[in-house]
Amino acid sequence: MLRRVLIVLFIVLVVLGFILFRNIGPTFACSLRATSKFQPGLSLHTITSGGTRRCYWLVVPESSSGSNGMAVVFSLHGFASNPRGQRSYSQWDRAAAPHQAVLVYPQGSGFPLRWNALPGAYPGSPDDVLFIKDLLVELEAALPIDPERVYLTGFSNGGSMTLRLLCEAGELFAAAGTVSTPVTESIAACTMDHAVPLIAFHGTDDPVVDYEGWVVDASTPGDGPARPFQRETVLGFETWTRIWAEKNGCKLPSEILSEGEGVIERRYRGCVGGTMLEAFTISSGGHTWPGGRPIPFVGMTSKAISASETMWEFFESQAR
Repeated sequence: MLRRVLIVLFIVLVVLGFILFRNIGPTFACSLRATSKFQPGLSLHTITSGGTRRCYWLVVPESSSGSNGMAVVFSLHGFASNPRGQRSYSQWDRAAAPHQAVLVYPQGSGFPLRWNALPGAYPGSPDDVLFIKDLLVELEAALPIDPERVYLTGFSNGGSMTLRLLCEAGELFAAAGTVSTPVTESIAACTMDHAVPLIAFHGTDDPVVDYEGWVVDASTPGDGPARPFQRETVLGFETWTRIWAEKNGCKLPSEILSEGEGVIERRYRGCVGGTMLEAFTISSGGHTWPGGRPIPFVGMTSKAISASETMWEFFESQAR
C-alpha cells in the first residue's frame, strides 16, 4: 500500500512539475527550434527513426582534443523529465568540458515522457533501441567521433533504458553509468553478448526507487504510465549490481574500496576483457543525481561525490 501511495504521489508531483518547472515534461523547444547545423555549443536537433520524428539536444566542444576524434556521452533523462532537465540535474556539461567530449541528451516519447526500457510494456511506442542506434550513426557521419569512446548514461527510467541497450546493443558502447535505476527481474534476466564496464549510483533513502527494491503481488493494480514497474518485482541495488557483475563474468564477491563521507564504493574485478563494475551507495541519498542540482521533493542530493565526474574517470579508464 505504501509503495502505491508513493507512486501516486510521484505522479502528482510530476504533473505539478510539468506545470511549474521547465525541467519536467516535454521539451517544446525541440520541435520549435530544431537545426541541421552541428556547430560548437548547444543545439537542438530532430531525426526520423523507425518512421517517428525524435528529438535530441547536442553539446559540441569547440575542437577535438585528440587525433582519434572526440568522446561521446549519451545521457538519458528519467521518467517524466526531458533533455533540459537531465542536462540541468546531471551537470554533465561541467564535467565533460575539460575533456572536450560531445554530449547527447535524447528525448523519450509518450506522455509523460519515458523510455521503453521493458520490451512490450508500451505497445505501439517508438523503438528506443533503434532510436539510439540511428542517432549514433547520424552523429558519426556529422562529427569527428572516436568510436572507441562512446559512453552511455541514464537516470532512473533512463538508467533502465541504459541497461536494456547494454543487452541489445552493447557492442556500441565502451562503458555505461546509471543513477537511481529501477531494475526489474525481466531487465536483469536479459542476455548480454558483450561485457560492458558499468558504474552505478543509488541513494539509501530514495523515495521513488527503493534501495532495497520491492516485491509486487500479482493482484496489484497496474494502471497508469508507471504500470510496468508496479507489476514487476524491482530488485535491490546491491542485488542487481551483483547480477550484472555475473553477466560481465566478474569475480564474486565485490570488494569495498572506500567507506566514508556518506559514500560506500564497491568494485567487482576480473571481469571479461579486463572490464570492471563499480557500485556507489549514497548514504541518505534521494532520487537524485549525486553532485548535481537538487530535484524538488525526492530527497537529498549528495555533495560528497559527483556522479558525472566519477563516471568520466571510470569511462576513460575503461575505454576500449
